[in-house]
Amino acid sequence: MEAYFACTGSAADTARHLNLHRNTVTQRLARACTILGVSLDTADERLAIELACRAHRLNT
Repeated sequence: MEAYFACTGSAADTARHLNLHRNTVTQRLARACTILGVSLDTADERLAIELACRAHRLNT
């Protein structure tokens, strides 16, 4: 998720950054969203996830 947000929400850019296939990134994002019970389609949820990722990174 952090890489996805760092790549401004582009699955293709995230795939290049992580050296993965774009479909792999898309599948992993979908799985993470299912586990978390959120959607990247909603701006408020996207923001909440990004802020959670940043807060987690600051705490580690």
